[in-house]
Amino acid sequence: MSKVKDLKEVSLTTPDSLSKAPLPKIQSVFADEKLAKQILSAAKRVAKKRTSSSTSATSPSPSKRSKHAALPKPGEELSPAEFEASLALPTLDAPAPAIEAEINTTVLHTNRAPLVVAFIVQLLKYTMPSQPLSSRLSLAQAVMSIGAKSRAVNLGIQTGKPAEEEGWGEGQPKLR
Repeated sequence: MSKVKDLKEVSLTTPDSLSKAPLPKIQSVFADEKLAKQILSAAKRVAKKRTSSSTSATSPSPSKRSKHAALPKPGEELSPAEFEASLALPTLDAPAPAIEAEINTTVLHTNRAPLVVAFIVQLLKYTMPSQPLSSRLSLAQAVMSIGAKSRAVNLGIQTGKPAEEEGWGEGQPKLR
């Protein structure tokens, strides 16, 4: 962040302009050659992603809705019922062949964790129907957190006991 002003002075304000700039121009802002090379390669990677996503935007896709359409404005409070309704997932009210055709032509790039959280929320919809959506989301996030911590310990990224050894995977505690 401290280099933003220096980057503006040499007119390197976007990842696209950074990716097309010669290395000496980037080194004029970042004295370390290794850091300048890292920034150049990161800018090329981001610029490449943006161009590939803009070319896929020409393919037919469902109408895009604003992510924040259901969110309240700052300072505005929602009742608990309105809050639960704002968390509802969108549904499609179209015939099955139309939905299947749309799914077949859709390309989706995502991380694994949000996809698993969505799957767990839908699973909890059927296994725990009495729970409100906010509780199902919290449970799904907790499951993902425990799984991520266990995986990190098993891979050696994080030290400590896996969640199962700490007692998180044992279920409901019993009083005697």
